[in-house]
Amino acid sequence: MGHQTFFLKEQTSQNPPLFSQIFLLSLSLTRMNDVITTLSN
Repeated sequence: MGHQTFFLKEQTSQNPPLFSQIFLLSLSLTRMNDVITTLSN
């Protein structure tokens, strides 16, 4: 189990752009949703 986690960590560190893109995308979607909710109220 620990070895698998290490492998996943290696993959993430070698290829960060995709992960951060997905993270930023979901973050901006949540932010946009908050803004829409605020405007609706």
